[in-house]
Amino acid sequence: MSLTLASLDAINSDWVEQCMWKCLAPEDRGVEGYTFQQIGEGIGQLGSFGILEVETQAGTKRSFFLKIQAATKDFHQLCLDYQYYAREVNFYQHSARTVACRTAHPYYVEFNHERSEVLLVLEYMANWHTPDQITGASRHQIEMAIEALIPINTQYWNRTQELSWLPDSKAPFMLQLVDDMVANHQVFLERFGHLLSESQRQKLAQIIAYYPRFAEIFTQGTQTLTHWDFRVENIFYSSDESEVAVIDWQLSLAHKPGWDLAYLLTTNIDIKLRREIFESSVAQYQRGLLAAGIEYSEEKLMKNMCQSMCAMTCFSVIGGGNCDWENERSVLLFRKITERLFAAIDDYDAVKALV
Repeated sequence: MSLTLASLDAINSDWVEQCMWKCLAPEDRGVEGYTFQQIGEGIGQLGSFGILEVETQAGTKRSFFLKIQAATKDFHQLCLDYQYYAREVNFYQHSARTVACRTAHPYYVEFNHERSEVLLVLEYMANWHTPDQITGASRHQIEMAIEALIPINTQYWNRTQELSWLPDSKAPFMLQLVDDMVANHQVFLERFGHLLSESQRQKLAQIIAYYPRFAEIFTQGTQTLTHWDFRVENIFYSSDESEVAVIDWQLSLAHKPGWDLAYLLTTNIDIKLRREIFESSVAQYQRGLLAAGIEYSEEKLMKNMCQSMCAMTCFSVIGGGNCDWENERSVLLFRKITERLFAAIDDYDAVKALV
């Protein structure tokens, strides 16, 4: 029997009872009562979220993080087109328990293909927090994120074929990026074009014309497990920020090294701070590779990162072109991503890597 929901409003006592039968040990399965609170409006673009608190007949209290499909029609279709739901369920079914980082424990995950619905019942990480991407992460938070990223990337360094569920940039749905960049270009400019200089507009046009070549580029050479949405709102920090956990794996890909690091540094922190810590952050990442026995030149890494900066304009163009224009936080988030990313493309002359 499927447990997926058309919306979080469909949660009731019968559903909670059935869900706990899947999630809890036999002695805890009877439900005495529950509360549910929806959270995260304007934060997660690709899902709907809530906290389920359950009191069992045995007297125990348990808390769970619930995630279902996006409520916004355009983003829901985007998730289906790019198989975001299927990828995240595959990650939690096949890799969450072995990936080389802390992540939320999955109690129950399901993707209902017939109904185009997804359900994830995950560990609720009480007293952990995520930074606000709009405000921007701190230097310490970025350093901790890089420490978490290193084992994610090195664990399957040139071994991504061991993850049979993991697609790469040549997957048919990833090739859709080419057409979607073209289709959303004008809408993006109408919404956010005022943020770009004429030079940046020209660079975007150059990137969109180049986009058909990225699939070949990003599948050549070294391949790593790449989170692909490695932003600070997908990273939980413990109360004293001595530990981190990485969540939201629905964009996971096999990819060249450098994408996650570039995305973290160019869209998640204030431009001034990024300029101050960029070199030391790249050096930190390279030290981590060396500690794992991997030699990868700064020249290669920087070229990959510049190509990635150009390709990840898809977040601005496609994401910004489809975001809920009535949601102020969503609009502000894509504004910040666009301003920061295009400043980095200028600073590192990233389009020169498009050869």
